Amino acid sequence: MRSLLQLFIVLLVAVSAVQCGELAKSTDIVDATTICGEGWFYSLELNGCYYVSTNYTTFEESVTSCEDIGGILVTVWNRAEYDTVSLFIEQEDLGVPYWIGLKPYPYYPYFRWLDNANANYTHWLDGIVPSQNDTETCFAWLKTSTDDGWLEADCNETLPFICKRHTKVDSTTNVYGSSGSVSSPNYPAPYYADSVSLTYIRVPDGYGISLTFDFLGIDANSVIYVIDNGVVINIITSQSQRPTVETSSTQLLVRFEASKEGNERYIGWKASFSAFAPISTEGSFNSPNYPYNYGNNERITKVVHVPDGYGILFTIWDFISEQCCDYLTISTPTEGTLLTLRGNNVTKPLTIRTNSVKATLFWFTDGSVINRGFNLTYVADPNWG
Repeated sequence: MRSLLQLFIVLLVAVSAVQCGELAKSTDIVDATTICGEGWFYSLELNGCYYVSTNYTTFEESVTSCEDIGGILVTVWNRAEYDTVSLFIEQEDLGVPYWIGLKPYPYYPYFRWLDNANANYTHWLDGIVPSQNDTETCFAWLKTSTDDGWLEADCNETLPFICKRHTKVDSTTNVYGSSGSVSSPNYPAPYYADSVSLTYIRVPDGYGISLTFDFLGIDANSVIYVIDNGVVINIITSQSQRPTVETSSTQLLVRFEASKEGNERYIGWKASFSAFAPISTEGSFNSPNYPYNYGNNERITKVVHVPDGYGILFTIWDFISEQCCDYLTISTPTEGTLLTLRGNNVTKPLTIRTNSVKATLFWFTDGSVINRGFNLTYVADPNWG
């Protein structure tokens, strides 16, 4: 029986065949609650989680029971996985068959797993292959000191069962650019159940982020949080209608909390993002640390965007920098560079107006002399006539 200790630890099993055909076992005990969940076994070699139940259920009930704990009724892909799971069964030592996720199929290779993948590896008890014509039969795994293999069983019989799941895949992704796409882990394959993924999106300084969810296929219990500077600005569920989220910040966090009920049957989500200049009618821009000295090697861009029908009126209230190498420029897409300021001989206050609705301000410093820097404001100025 599973001891209390086994509820908090997992048996790592590496299995190899020796020349005489017997199995050599090496085990280590590690804390794996965060890897698989409480009560699960973890295989380091297979990087998979397995749950050997001691509850007796019908076949259909076992399928539901595995789904309820974030897994599926066990599949076995090769001899290495068979040997590993066999050792996990030994830890319970019930001496009865366990339900597995196998079903008959009328065409070669004649057996499939419940996810409809072909069972290219099988391990029948005493080498006796059941008929694939009985589509109503179910299969179980008997492991005792004398028997080890799969056999037919009445689907309504109550037996224990074995579940399988991926490890809890908690991931962090960082994306930087003016545009691009992000998605749930493993997309377009199903995401892993019972996991959390963090996707950080960052765009160039001076821009905001527009994020549009192009595809949304998550289970009813999974949630996507869009977070701006620690504040949740949108909560997206399976019922959301491909939302678009915008922020004036240069960074967004997309936190995807996949529920255990997903059971790796849902594709997940995909979103596209682009940088944009937020529209405003007034604002200000200072050198870092103003009115105290700015730092060395600064590269700062700010994009100003006002409504259509307006220009931008800038007022520089203060400016002082290293003469040779520290400077501020103001430019527009249509007019080019309108102003370059450097040194300490700037007439103040200084005003300059653009005809364009967009302007880019760029502040540059080198690695030597530092000074007070600058302070400016801007307003949207109507284009008359």
